[in-house]
Amino acid sequence: MPKDKYEPPNERRQHRIMQRNEVAEGKPSKWSELEIFGCVQNLSRNLWKVEWLTVLYLNNNHLSHLPSQIGNLVNLEHLDASHNFINVIPPEIGDLVNLRELKLASNRIRELPCELGKCFQLQTLGNIAYTL
Repeated sequence: MPKDKYEPPNERRQHRIMQRNEVAEGKPSKWSELEIFGCVQNLSRNLWKVEWLTVLYLNNNHLSHLPSQIGNLVNLEHLDASHNFINVIPPEIGDLVNLRELKLASNRIRELPCELGKCFQLQTLGNIAYTL
């Protein structure tokens, strides 16, 4: 049964490194949530290839932009990029058709791309008033 409202993950996030035998046995190795923190200024190009991500935390870093490749994360449901130095949101954000929650508070954003209107599942545009 699908959830109607997003429930934040448990405060104690679980981290797991798989053993070789677990991989050999075919245990699932994909994770659906990723948190990147530590005053990060640049994101790896490989991040935008992780199509199965549903939750991405980029908050509290030193990011100046989100690259257009963010549109590759087609399964993304929740994106938190608040508390950065982001100036522009790329129009490819509209390709995130499963996006339900977008947090962009405390950035340097002046306007949102009209393509965001293609995100019909979007329920929460968190604290955007601080940035506009």
